[in-house]
Amino acid sequence: TPPAAAASASTGATKVHVIKPGDTYTALAVKYLGHAKYASLIAKANPGKDPNRLYVGAKINIPEPPAGAAVATDTAPGRSTTAERAASRFRKETEIVPPPDPSHAYTVQPGEGWYEVARKFLGDGAQYPRLYELNKERVGGDPRVLPAGTVIELPKDAKLPAKTPPAKPTSAKPASDKPAGTTAQQPK
Repeated sequence: TPPAAAASASTGATKVHVIKPGDTYTALAVKYLGHAKYASLIAKANPGKDPNRLYVGAKINIPEPPAGAAVATDTAPGRSTTAERAASRFRKETEIVPPPDPSHAYTVQPGEGWYEVARKFLGDGAQYPRLYELNKERVGGDPRVLPAGTVIELPKDAKLPAKTPPAKPTSAKPASDKPAGTTAQQPK
């Protein structure tokens, strides 16, 4: 890291950015710091945040631009800055994915992975890539990871467990061996 960049990253003067769909550290580095090469400064300003899992609405710190960085300022209305155009090249195409249809939603259980879920609902664990492709926008880009508690969508042809009918309501009163209309006597 150049000395000027290290100094500006350690001064603590930061802006707060609220993550929007498509934001990446690289795109934000171009937008705020003038060049994609400064994405590592944003990563250093946000320890503990995974740059591959930026959640819409989350807040991250943007450090001061390094000395000599060419950061875009205001432009004429309707015109984009060079930084904005460059940022759009680096922006991931993301969209907010709607939740799965409840009739085909499944919550991953502890110890289950893609293979186990495919075997359970598709009859063949080797069908796991099909499940992953259907859900990759929900779970991220690593097909090796499927955390317990994640709600995924099952294909329309999945073998879903049979729905059990609701239990019949039972009387709240305890059963009595006395005929109706009589009351139990307390022993004397």
